[in-house]
Amino acid sequence: MEPADIDWVAGPGRAIRRAAQTDLPVLGPLATVTRLRAAYPDAAPAQISAACAVAEACISHADKLGAPAQTLVLTDTLAQQATNPLVSAYRTQRLIAAGVKAMIDATSGAGLDSLAFHAGGLDVTAIEMDAVAFACARANLPESVEVLHGDACAIVPELLSTRAGTALFVDPARRDSTGPRRSDGSRAYAERDPERWSPPWSWVCDMAGLTPTVAKVAPGIPLSLVPVGATVEWISIGSEVVEACVWFAPINDSASRRATVISRAGVIESIDNSLDATPAGISSIGELLLEPHEAVKRAGLVDHLAAQCGATRITPASTWLTGPPSESSLVRAWRVQKVVPVSELRDALRAFERVSYKTSDIDRSAESIARAIGHRAKSDAHGEAWVVMMRDATFAAIVQPA
Repeated sequence: MEPADIDWVAGPGRAIRRAAQTDLPVLGPLATVTRLRAAYPDAAPAQISAACAVAEACISHADKLGAPAQTLVLTDTLAQQATNPLVSAYRTQRLIAAGVKAMIDATSGAGLDSLAFHAGGLDVTAIEMDAVAFACARANLPESVEVLHGDACAIVPELLSTRAGTALFVDPARRDSTGPRRSDGSRAYAERDPERWSPPWSWVCDMAGLTPTVAKVAPGIPLSLVPVGATVEWISIGSEVVEACVWFAPINDSASRRATVISRAGVIESIDNSLDATPAGISSIGELLLEPHEAVKRAGLVDHLAAQCGATRITPASTWLTGPPSESSLVRAWRVQKVVPVSELRDALRAFERVSYKTSDIDRSAESIARAIGHRAKSDAHGEAWVVMMRDATFAAIVQPA
């Protein structure tokens, strides 16, 4: 898709794009293109295809992007890369609470983070190097947002020289720029060398020394890359960890690690290590097993969560906890039906028609455990059981959702 196609979809082709969004779920891609070409003979085939591609991207990612997807202009790749609006809104709230008044979005993509900054009342300048993404950002952002086309590494220092106090948001591209592409045009492999990110991680850290900076990074970011004094936050929507965020001074806080869970309704709950936590005690399994959210585990805050919930660990190495019921979205409770030695698990599971294994705590996959156990249900077996396998434990727990 060319930038001119994006400009056409955002301008003269708006009606065709709306028609495509109506027809695609009913007719499918091929029949929709055929109908639109017949209905709009003055539009070039490439323009019809672009309108359909934009409409299809918005339909495919409507669950993530919400109601704004009906009017956004973006490609499928840009939609995949875009921040969930719930996260963008949360990040904007934190920036405002830190006293930020103006933002430079150094890697705007289709402009969705800039939209959130603008909606929060911040003065926004968006920068994008890719021509197609720049065209999308220009289409999606209001005229009051300055949208610049070029390399942030050259533009940002120049802007900061005349805009003291402006904060910087960076979402470095972390795909191998020379490797193979997927069918949608995106790069197939993650770039592991942070100096090959775009912009490079060293540049992000350098900018953080000049102006308040927050960077969106992958949840698997090595903590060795994070400068001393910065805060790393793992952010989830519901049960899924969607990103990590590095908050540099002075918009960081006393915590070095934070886990935040945002519900689909926008309810936010966080836990951090601003206060030291005594290592959780060890006890035998009680009536409930408590499963810390993946964001909590990534942030290394299991002991902090145990202290908050009044819970204990099962083994020193396991992340599973046992304790009283909790209303926290940072933990999921499972009611324990039976605790059995692993050697007796096959016989204990014969009463259940279906069995699922929870193995995130150990170094084996659920599939390999299932093959090893070789579940064979009795003829009168019924219901489903969940089996919790715990690190350094010779026993397993058969549980049900609480």
